[in-house]
Amino acid sequence: MRPLAVCAVLIGMLAALAACSGDSGGETETVRARSFEVTDEDGAVRASLGLFDGEPGFELTDRSGTGRVRISLMPNGDPVMELLDESGVRRAGFEFANGENPALFLRDTEGRLKAGFQVQSDGVPHLFLRNSTLEDGFAVSLLGDDQPIVGLSDPSGRNRVFLGLGDREFNGSLVFIDGDGVIRQRIPPATLRP
Repeated sequence: MRPLAVCAVLIGMLAALAACSGDSGGETETVRARSFEVTDEDGAVRASLGLFDGEPGFELTDRSGTGRVRISLMPNGDPVMELLDESGVRRAGFEFANGENPALFLRDTEGRLKAGFQVQSDGVPHLFLRNSTLEDGFAVSLLGDDQPIVGLSDPSGRNRVFLGLGDREFNGSLVFIDGDGVIRQRIPPATLRP
């Protein structure tokens, strides 16, 4: 059964339950349950509405019974939509990071966060790629004056190279930083910057 068909069946099932539970006065009563399940012709659960890790959500499963799409709430109440691989590992998700910042996250086959895009609380968009130590290795952001900045980090996550435009420290410069965080070279040199 296709995901949209499963959604339609689930919505129809909930509407039918609500309609059947009404009294003769035309008012409906509350239908309460811990979960609702949609099964295929063989009786396998293909969609469910219930609690996932203690939070309300909706899940679509593949023919083998593995959850592949989940829409739920996080413990802090923020919504999250996740795509899972055939092993049930979260591989992609859209959520509100830190409770307020919309974010798209991509994970490796072990579920480790490897790339993401988010709009930070100050409205600045931020793109990052993580290395094998799960530290940001590459990042692109827009500064407050809408000028781009690109950062490269070493395997431990320390910023080592910046290329930036704008009116701040990295204005029109390529900056190299040593392992102690000291600027070692700036191209063009600070004395030549406008």
